[in-house]
Amino acid sequence: MFLARASGVTVVLNAMRRHVTDAVVQEDACFALHNMACSDDLMRLIVDQGGLEAIVQAMATHQQMPAIIESACSALHNVGASNGEYSFKLVGLGGLGLIVQAMDAHPANPGLAAQACHVLGLLSLAGPEIREELQRVGAVKVIVATMQALPASSAKCASCGAHLSQEPAARARVGP
Repeated sequence: MFLARASGVTVVLNAMRRHVTDAVVQEDACFALHNMACSDDLMRLIVDQGGLEAIVQAMATHQQMPAIIESACSALHNVGASNGEYSFKLVGLGGLGLIVQAMDAHPANPGLAAQACHVLGLLSLAGPEIREELQRVGAVKVIVATMQALPASSAKCASCGAHLSQEPAARARVGP
């Protein structure tokens, strides 16, 4: 089973690299990576084969396409956000800023908001350095704007936003 999935990872990442501007390929590939990252071994394989870079490239290339950012955030949740080492790599690649930019550009998109808040909240647990970067790229401000644009998503965004800041004033604005 591992070999079959490992081959699938290679095929998906090669497709992402060959078809960078093809929105359908990028969205479907991110979704496939989300599904494939079901074990530590497969997560490491995805990262070792350049999966984080491919996901970040998809977000950078298709910043105006919320469905791709949503799918990319879903992949990042499973591939890298729960692993401190991968979280720091994602920061180095500029992934946090791209997520925040997409949320800012599409504040009323509930699917994007849910996936982005989920991955940002998980990333914030990796340590104070990640939280500092999230503050630097304006994540708290964008999460508050998302909560205002999507009142039904406020509870999820608030719980994510509470993790992002160590600053009591910001936590009070975001909620528990």
